[in-house]
Formats: sequence, C-alpha cells, structure tokens
Amino acid sequence: MTSDALRVRDLQKLGAGIGVTVLDGMSFTVPRGSICGMVGPNGAGKSTTLRVVMGLVFAKGSIEILGAPTPMSRATKERVAFVPETRTLYPFAKAGEMIRLTRSFYPAWDAALERRLVDDFAIPLDEQCKRLSKGMLARLWLVLVLCRNADLLMLDEASDGLDPAALDLLQRTLIQQVADRGATVLFSTHQLADVEQIADRVVIVDRGRCVMEGAIDDLRQRYRVVRCALDDEREPAPAALASWRRDGRFLTGLSGDDPSVLADALTHAGARVVDAQPASLKDLFLAQVGRLA
Repeated sequence: MTSDALRVRDLQKLGAGIGVTVLDGMSFTVPRGSICGMVGPNGAGKSTTLRVVMGLVFAKGSIEILGAPTPMSRATKERVAFVPETRTLYPFAKAGEMIRLTRSFYPAWDAALERRLVDDFAIPLDEQCKRLSKGMLARLWLVLVLCRNADLLMLDEASDGLDPAALDLLQRTLIQQVADRGATVLFSTHQLADVEQIADRVVIVDRGRCVMEGAIDDLRQRYRVVRCALDDEREPAPAALASWRRDGRFLTGLSGDDPSVLADALTHAGARVVDAQPASLKDLFLAQVGRLA
C-alpha cells in the first residue's frame, strides 16, 4: 500500500481567455495520516486543483487517490469526502432531511459524531436549506462530510463563514479524525493561522504551480530569513541575491543554504550577514509568492 493518500503530477489546464493558464504543472503529494494546508494568493489555482482531483473539471496530468488512479471508482469515492468552495444544497429540503439523505449513501456513517456535531453546531434540523445563513450552511456541509468516516477529507475554504467557536470545533474534529482513524486531511485556506493551528504539512501554490511543499517543521528548520549588508550601497547585488528585497545597502531574503556556507559566499561577493532568523510560515509564504518584506 502506498504511503501517500494523494499524488498530483503535472496538472495542466488552460483558462477561458486566450493565453490564460490556470494550472501550470501543478504537482504535490499528501502523505497518509497528515493534515496538509494548501495556501496561495487569490487565483493561484487552489480551488481548481481540488475540483480536478474530485473529477469535477478536466485537466491534463495524473492523479492517484488512496493508491488508485483517477477517475475514481465507486469504492474510492466512498472513501473520499469533499467540501466545495461554493456550497449549495437542495433549497427546499430541510437540514435534517439533507442529513438523512446523505447518511443513506454511506454505510460507514458515524451516527454518534452526527449527533454530537448537530448539537455542537446547533443545526436547525427543521429549517429549509434556502433559509440558512452562510455560516449555518457551512456548518451543515461539515456535518454531511465529516460523518462519512472518509479516509481522505478535502476541504476548500471550509472555515469561510465559521465563527471562532465553530472553527475551533472543526479543527478539533479534524485532529480527532486523524488521530483516531488515521484519516488524511487536505484543506485550502487564505488564513495562514489555520495552517499553523492544525497542519503538519503545507503546500504553497502560486500561478498554477506548487512552489513549495513539505512538513512545516522541516521547512522552518531548513530555511532562514537572512539580512545582509553590502560594503557599498552603490554596488549591484550579487547575482544569487538578485531577487532579494533591497533597501540601500541592505538585502533581505529567504535562504535554505547552510549558514556558514552562505556567510562565506556573501563575503566573497562583498557582503556580510547582519542577521539570520528561522523562517516562519508567513516568511515562507511571502518569499514564494514574491512578496517577502
């Protein structure tokens, strides 16, 4: 059995406009039993990637889900749960009816978790879906997805519309599903705080590509935010530091080089290290999308 719950390789997808590329070689891996946060700027390709994985839109490339290639078989679909960015349900159905209908399709449905989430989320079972607020609709979707006992949970901006208490409940439930059942979670978000709170792995995407992925602790140990100074502010920046932010004779950027090796290289280039600090998740993100300040 493969150790990966999801493998995405070289997804290519053009947009509606001429010359518009939505996915440009998107590739990443999500190991089994991990909680992986996918982050990126608006329009980076997060939602499109998840929709491609689910078979809702087409893209060139290859995808392997829970050891099986796509398109997913019926057996694989029963092991995967997805919360889409746009959340709609039958408008005239009541919340309780949607739960009962969904429950009937999934033999592994967790009835005990359903009762707990309905109570903790305060789901109005007799209310029609069309009358639910954005936040309550988001909560209902989570009940419909989390109770399936899926091996792979994919959530697209699932925290959108949740208040802090509901978000805390979602995060605790996801952690519990991973700890108790060995489930795997992949969630996209605009909030780095969500990733820092529960994720052990991150996938950073930009312009339709994965620009960095890995275990968060490993990335923090490997990379440092380095500030160095040139001997003369009139000197051009060393070629290796051309992409670093410059302020007079000072340069700031992200480096994965060994500190002593970097210091020696900068010395030969007429610069010296002023400060080097372990990179935060924010530093990693801003550096990869070209906005490290």
